[in-house]
Amino acid sequence: MKQLFCYILYIGIFFLSAGCGKKNYGLRSGDLIFQVGAAGGMTEAIQQATSGNRPDDTFTHVGIIWRQQGKISVIEAKSAPGVTITPLEQFLQVSQTREGKPIAIVARLNTPAARKVAEKAVARALKKVGCPYDDTFLPGNDMFYCSELVWETFLDRNDSTRLFPAAPMNFKDDKGCFPQYWIEHFDRLHMPVPQDTLGTNPNKMAQESCLTVVFDFSR
Repeated sequence: MKQLFCYILYIGIFFLSAGCGKKNYGLRSGDLIFQVGAAGGMTEAIQQATSGNRPDDTFTHVGIIWRQQGKISVIEAKSAPGVTITPLEQFLQVSQTREGKPIAIVARLNTPAARKVAEKAVARALKKVGCPYDDTFLPGNDMFYCSELVWETFLDRNDSTRLFPAAPMNFKDDKGCFPQYWIEHFDRLHMPVPQDTLGTNPNKMAQESCLTVVFDFSR
């Protein structure tokens, strides 16, 4: 009887441990999580402008993983309320899905001193919490869109340059036209579409060679 009890206890601990492992996903603070956002005006406009060579899974959003006391959250910049901290499960709930699974991946730095770079980036990002969302998509205004937050906080190991490169931004679709969403968006802000202004986007950032995919939520 005692042997049977020990056996049942062992099995219970095994499955509990396996469940916890799956829940944590092996993620680390400073990992980046890329997501295909839920269908909507901005998501579709971003996809039209940034699909590049992967139109099926064009990532439209990115956040920074933060682990604290066993809890996993995402530091992200979104239209409301700006830079905020979101529980991972809540973050995944607004992903588009494939066969019921969220289309999102986690990528980790593979550069020299990657852990130190990632930890410093998280610390910088936490200081940005509460900053407004950057509806203008312009640099240097203490407002942040999602990939701009990553761009601002991830510096190389000497803290001298940004780890991710900026490039001229594109808001046009594959026909060379501005989608109606962007025309109306910038009309409301009383400014021209900032075509070719230096910036970043999640889809291009996800393909940078300094990142290695470590988890795919859609598989």
